[in-house]
Amino acid sequence: MNWVKGTDLPAAARLQATATYVHRYTKEHVPAWAVQDGNSVVLFASDEDWLAHTNFPLNGDGSLRTTTPCMSSPTWPHNPELRR
Repeated sequence: MNWVKGTDLPAAARLQATATYVHRYTKEHVPAWAVQDGNSVVLFASDEDWLAHTNFPLNGDGSLRTTTPCMSSPTWPHNPELRR
């Protein structure tokens, strides 16, 4: 299994990634169940930021392997003290 950074995925695979991995926390996408009292944790500034800091598994034919979790490194846009 190969891994690729989200920004290196073809456009169609990027769309598939954002449709498949719905538990990401960006300014553009926060799952409704994650919001409490109007507040939520934002791990990435945007979906593009999420793609830039996330590696995705690929099948042998180069297609996105959606049965394996992706691996992200949050950028914490609202909490810089949490950055590594």
